[in-house]
Amino acid sequence: MPQSPSQSQTLGRHLFTATDQQDYGRLSGDHNPMHIDAMAARRLLSGRLVVHGMHTATLLLERWLAHGGHVPATLRCDFSQPINVGDELVMAAEGTRPVCLLARVGDLPCTILRLDDEAPPVTALDTGGEDFSSLAAPLAHPPASWFERCGRVRLSDGDGASMFPHLQLRLGGEAARALAALSYIVGMVCPGLHSIFSSFELRWGTGDELNFRVDKVDPRFRLVSVTFTGALNGSFRAFVRPEPQRQATMDELAPLISPQAFSNTRSLIVGGSRGLGELTAKMVCAGGGEVTITYAQGAEDAERVAVEVATAGRGTCRTRRFVAGESQPDELLETLPVDALFYFATSRIARRSAQGFDLGLFNDFFAIYATGFNDLASWLAAAQPARKARLFYPSSVYVSDRPRGMTEYAMAKAAAEVLVAELARTFRGLEFVCERLPRMSTDQTATLLPVATAPNVETMLPLVHRMLARGDVAIPAAPAAAAATQATVAALPSGDRGVAP
Repeated sequence: MPQSPSQSQTLGRHLFTATDQQDYGRLSGDHNPMHIDAMAARRLLSGRLVVHGMHTATLLLERWLAHGGHVPATLRCDFSQPINVGDELVMAAEGTRPVCLLARVGDLPCTILRLDDEAPPVTALDTGGEDFSSLAAPLAHPPASWFERCGRVRLSDGDGASMFPHLQLRLGGEAARALAALSYIVGMVCPGLHSIFSSFELRWGTGDELNFRVDKVDPRFRLVSVTFTGALNGSFRAFVRPEPQRQATMDELAPLISPQAFSNTRSLIVGGSRGLGELTAKMVCAGGGEVTITYAQGAEDAERVAVEVATAGRGTCRTRRFVAGESQPDELLETLPVDALFYFATSRIARRSAQGFDLGLFNDFFAIYATGFNDLASWLAAAQPARKARLFYPSSVYVSDRPRGMTEYAMAKAAAEVLVAELARTFRGLEFVCERLPRMSTDQTATLLPVATAPNVETMLPLVHRMLARGDVAIPAAPAAAAATQATVAALPSGDRGVAP
């Protein structure tokens, strides 16, 4: 009889690749874009392709069995952090009956699988629900519409044995496919398109399908609770994640901005394919201005903005690839001369770290927020010495009001504020506007639970007017949200801090 490993034992490592995603997608039928579409994933919470949670849980069980571990009666799993393609997983077993299997990325626990020898009673379910097998695309029904609905899915005919041979040997051919069916229900059916697997508890069952019932939909926490029976028996919980954050359209901005407000102006917007950069580009174009927006990865998003501007018939928008901190500024020569440069370049802000301070993470932020801006400002001063320009640098209220886990980000932004002040003293032909912006609605700030944000348009529009003001042109008064932001900036040390009056 197989013996359990010792109290603490390493179960090996695994580096998740795009091939892993494809293989598990075929086994499970879970083709949610967060797992297979890099461009779609960049607009979601983790910003990168996410490994199927059930893939990690099944891999942990596979490694446990490969090391002689016993077959548990019950599995309880928590997906505490997402695992991304390119992450190297470190797996270990801790304790003895109950055993806890851990999957870590670095020092950060991401998946926790608890093995139990007791099997709670099975909940009886109606087996006559709708058949959701073989969906071509994930559903996106309103969460509330699922309440008390029943359904069923057939197990896929994928080859689980090649991916999980020890699971096949010890539990039979349906075990891996049954576990994969849970991934399919969460990612393709309910919650479907906008889902995040949170946890499950299950016992082994029989048959070639799973029947499920949605027991609870909690709008406060965007949480769905589901019971299932058949090939597996148990329950799972999944969150409904926020959709990609939408910015105001040209049609919505048109009534707010005079068609001539920014005519005969040229702006360069670094990082303009989405978020506040996208919004700024639309504002300038709604006022008849000409913009070039850059993107690092989001070519399709940038082109979408340009097409929307062209369709509206206000202003002109061009696109160009440019990677702040990596590309050479001379690659932007054809965009000159410009009246304003807006710098919205950023990497993923929310990062996982088990450390109190991560120097590598700080360096990543610093390269974009400080070095990248310094390079562009120095280049612009030399490239158009006879033409004045304003440069907008968006700092953050997180510098003074730092949320937990944002230390490296806040430090890099604070360093950039010092840099902007120095650049203002160095380059007298350039005018620098540095504002600590409040939290607004973007893909970067999206969270599972609702968080108060400042209104995007009302906050940004006065800043755009300020950046492109000519002579004695009247600038609209800032609303309360923007005024509060300006007051925060005014509290910075006086002197050459590089903030335009």
